[in-house]
Amino acid sequence: MRHYFTSCDARYLPRLQVLHESMRRHCEPFTLHVLALGELAAAWCASRHDVKAIPVDHLLDRFPELAIDRMPGPPRYRVDEQLCTWRWWAALELLTTYGRDSLTCIDADAMFWSSPEAMLAELDAGAAGFGVMPHAMATAADGAPGITVEDHGHFGLYNGGFVYLRDVPQAALLARYVWEWCYAGWRKHPDGRSTYGDQGYLELILERHPGAVISDPGFITAPWNLNVHELELDGAGVRVDGRPLVWFHYLGYTHEQRAYVSYATTKEHDRILYEPYRRRLRAAELELGFVNPPVFAPGEKIPGPPCRACGERPRPGKMCGQCGRRAARA
Repeated sequence: MRHYFTSCDARYLPRLQVLHESMRRHCEPFTLHVLALGELAAAWCASRHDVKAIPVDHLLDRFPELAIDRMPGPPRYRVDEQLCTWRWWAALELLTTYGRDSLTCIDADAMFWSSPEAMLAELDAGAAGFGVMPHAMATAADGAPGITVEDHGHFGLYNGGFVYLRDVPQAALLARYVWEWCYAGWRKHPDGRSTYGDQGYLELILERHPGAVISDPGFITAPWNLNVHELELDGAGVRVDGRPLVWFHYLGYTHEQRAYVSYATTKEHDRILYEPYRRRLRAAELELGFVNPPVFAPGEKIPGPPCRACGERPRPGKMCGQCGRRAARA
């Protein structure tokens, strides 16, 4: 059985449900471990036999040094900064205390399109116990519309949305790095270095230790590099440069726009990749009662009065990320 890991708060529950449904189609048998922030996320996990919740409160009880006021550097008040730190400690705990042979760490805003087993089996058989997915952005010389490595390379060589872990020392090193310093944006380290979230540490670990870099376009194709790949839809599914599409990261997706404008996605991308995701996401929102789902991007600073239930500050009329309650309209 494969073990996967992700993190989620109440706002991301519909996306987590879409991911989970895609895993039931393509990843059986599996267990999905979820670092759950808030009661709604934990309750969702408890209602599914193949999902195991790791409540954030339990993680903080076990590791008091992960409390906001105990971590080095300026306080990490943003939810994405907290989860970006905590998730690698939870992943390390799964590898050590619970003895998982390997762990595939994925972001919740993704969907499987076909089975990842061949690639994961190849990683299992390899000497490296640490596998990453490159951003593989276009270069300026490609002449493609949208972003290039020259103007977006500061996000790092590798994407934190898909990481394969088997080597405990490397997992422990990643957990230590993010505990010491992990922020959204490019807050400079005390020594002058600059990293984006946890992604710069993936690069640092692979500079110092052996690791596998996934090159299959069926895995590495993403909104930020669609401008250099050929998509086609046939009776067998979606193919990328002739290879089956396995996994796609819907970073930046909202119902108002398919992805961040700078990614230069096209109507053909929308028809092949985004419309199927949109239908499933809307269905999940309706099933979970997200009649007016939140539209802010992950990590956006959320204004408005605090939630009466837990003190979070969602936009007026939008969903609270901690408890899922809707804030009063201004």
